[in-house]
Amino acid sequence: MVFSEVAGTLSFLQPQCDDDMTDRLHYYYSPSALLVTAVLISLKMFGGSPVECWLPAEFQTSWQEYTELMCWSQNTYFVKFENDFPRDEKAREQTMISYYQWTPFFLVLSAFFFYSPCLIWRIFYSKSGIVLKEVVAFATDPSNIQQRVRDANLRGISAHLSAAFRHQYFKYNRLRVQHNDSLMTRLFNLRFYEAYLTSLYIIVKLLFLANVMAQAYLMNRFLQTDYYDYYGWGVFKDLLQGKAWNDSGNFPRITYCDLDVRILGTVQKHTVQCVLVINIFTEKIFVMLWIWYTLLMAISIFSLLNWIFRMVPVDARRE
Repeated sequence: MVFSEVAGTLSFLQPQCDDDMTDRLHYYYSPSALLVTAVLISLKMFGGSPVECWLPAEFQTSWQEYTELMCWSQNTYFVKFENDFPRDEKAREQTMISYYQWTPFFLVLSAFFFYSPCLIWRIFYSKSGIVLKEVVAFATDPSNIQQRVRDANLRGISAHLSAAFRHQYFKYNRLRVQHNDSLMTRLFNLRFYEAYLTSLYIIVKLLFLANVMAQAYLMNRFLQTDYYDYYGWGVFKDLLQGKAWNDSGNFPRITYCDLDVRILGTVQKHTVQCVLVINIFTEKIFVMLWIWYTLLMAISIFSLLNWIFRMVPVDARRE
C-alpha cells in the first residue's frame, strides 16, 4: 500500500524523450531511490523502535518509553568503551550524534535538488519554440525504415525547425541592439536563436554535475564526517578494512543519553546507554550513496565533454 502510493507520487519524474540516459540517472533514478529510501527509514523511525535504552534498576517499567523518546528527541553521544567517560557537558557535546532524526528529510531534500536541473530544462527549453518531444518522436519513428515515411517525417521536422528559427530570428534581431552575443555563441559561431538550446542544455549538464558534487559534500557535513577527505571515502575505507563502528565512531550502535528526572522537588541526573538500531540501516544506505555519487560524477563529466565535442561544428574539429 505504501509503496504503491510512493510509486504514484513519483509519476511526475517519468523520463521524456528530450534528454539522454545520463540526465535520467540524475533526475529520475536518483530521486526515486532517495525517496524510497526515505520512506523505508521513516517506517523504521516512526513505526518501530529506532532507539532502545538500558534503564537503571531504580527506573520503573513505565519510564522506558518516556526515556527512549527523550533520548531520541534530544540526541545522544558516542564514547569509546576504552576511553574515560567525559564528565564535562561540553566534551560530551563534541561527540553528539544529531543526524539520525533528520535523515528522511535530508533524503527528500536531496531528491528535490536532483530533479531541479531537469525542471529548469523543461521550463526554459519550451521558450525556443521547438517541441523537442515531437522532433525526437519523428526522428526515432520505427516506420522510418520505409523511405516514404522517412521522407515525410524529415519534411515535417524541417518545416517545424524552419518556423521556429524564423520566429526566433525576429526576436534575435530586436534584442541584438540591446545585448551582445554571449561567449557560448561566439565560441560555436552561432547566432543567439540558434544557440539557445545548445547553451541551455550545456548549462543544465553543468547543473547536474554541480548538484551531485554538492550532494556528496553536504552528505559529508550532514553525517559529521567532514574530518575525512574525499567526502566519506574515509568511512568507506574503514568498512573495507574491517574497522568496527566502536573504533571509528561512524554510525555508532551504542550511544549514551543524559536524562534529568525531577523527583520530590529535586532533580536527579541519569546517564543511560542506548542502542541506535536505525544506524544499522543508515550505514549501508549512505555508503551505497557515496559509491553512487562517485560513479555519477564520473559519468556526468564524460557525458558533458561528449556533448561539448558533439556541438563543436565539424569544420572547427577538422581545423
